[in-house]
Amino acid sequence: MNKFAKYAQSEKGRNRSKRYKVKNKDKVSAQNRAAYVFGEPQTCSVDGCGDVGERHHPDYRDAERIIWLCRKHHVERHGNGKAKRECHWAMCHKPHHAKGLCKMHYNRDRLTHITTTAPIF
Repeated sequence: MNKFAKYAQSEKGRNRSKRYKVKNKDKVSAQNRAAYVFGEPQTCSVDGCGDVGERHHPDYRDAERIIWLCRKHHVERHGNGKAKRECHWAMCHKPHHAKGLCKMHYNRDRLTHITTTAPIF
């Protein structure tokens, strides 16, 4: 049994899973619906990639609208991998820190609650 399986079966792991399901009802519902509708995995939808894909929901409100991405492209899409995200503010190319902003814009907006420049979403 691997480390994750041991944690998932522990009381602490089960409690964390319950909290996640309560906090993220829309995500869990969309994931369960997609697993039921799209049982067999398909290949990654990125051109030139033929790896086995994982389900990716661009919008959890539409559970049956998914795209298939291999693990590499899925991680890149979420920004957790090597792909660097930049600040969303116009003309700012600093690295992403939190909530789509660099440290400077994040701290300024958090402290002042005033938006000084239009974001480029």
